[in-house]
Amino acid sequence: MPITDKNTYRTDPDKPHSLFSKIFLRPLIAFYPQVFWIIWINSRKAVKGVYDGNDWASSSLDIVSALENVGVRFEITGLDNMRVVKGPVVFIANHMSTLETFILPGIIQPIKPVTFVVKKSLVDTPVFGPIMRTRDPILVGRVNPREDLKAVLTEGTKKIETGVSIVIFPQSTRSAVFHPEEFNSLGIKLAL
Repeated sequence: MPITDKNTYRTDPDKPHSLFSKIFLRPLIAFYPQVFWIIWINSRKAVKGVYDGNDWASSSLDIVSALENVGVRFEITGLDNMRVVKGPVVFIANHMSTLETFILPGIIQPIKPVTFVVKKSLVDTPVFGPIMRTRDPILVGRVNPREDLKAVLTEGTKKIETGVSIVIFPQSTRSAVFHPEEFNSLGIKLAL
């Protein structure tokens, strides 16, 4: 990730779109095959047991690059905020799409070891599941809130004690709009 300084990453404004993207004039037609390939290759590594945190960050940055190839531009600031905190952090994020789960490891993992709180069903998917299992995520069922709270607090505490940061999406469903009143307090309870 070409960080312009220790605190900021900006996509090079002169970075050209990929030839494939230009030919088809449809970014999605160019983007999805790249992402599928990145996930497929790394899923095979995970199945073989040779996929670690560095690979996770690297594959995440490959997806950032794929997005930039089709015209997405990033501006990420505040990276020093992660560096100044000694020890693990609980990251509470708005879940807008699948992309943040692909991109956040490339931002956080190079600075702090990290995992996610995820639905149990995600670790069972045939392609993405092997990658998620290597990250030893905190699993929730999203059926019984009391059981989910217990799992997050119990497993989350263990991870934090071993120095692993945690990303949690406390909004019950994906939303392109930030609605703080829809956030549950799970992330705050874990941080406390």
